[in-house]
Amino acid sequence: MAYNFRKEQKELYVPGKSPSLINVPAMKYLTVRGHGDPNQENSEYKKAIEKLYAVAYTIKMSKKGTYQIPDYFNFVVPPTRRTMVARWYHWN
Repeated sequence: MAYNFRKEQKELYVPGKSPSLINVPAMKYLTVRGHGDPNQENSEYKKAIEKLYAVAYTIKMSKKGTYQIPDYFNFVVPPTRRTMVARWYHWN
C-alpha cells in the first residue's frame, strides 16, 4: 500500500483550527523556485510546477522499471505547498 504523507503525518499537512508552532523533522523533499501568476499561461511558476510533478511521478513510477532506487518506498504524491513572498524594492 502506498504511503500517504497527508494521512500518516497529519500534524504536518492538515492545518489546525488555530495557529500553532510545529516541529518538522528532517526529511528529503523536492522544491523549485519561481515567480509569477500561477494562473497565467506559460508563467515561470507554472513551468516550475510542471517540472516538479514530472520529477515526482518519475520517482514514483521508477518501481516499475529495471533500476530500483535505493531506499525507495511507494508513496502518494502529495499536493504542492507554496510560499508566497512579496518583495518591495522601493519604500516611500
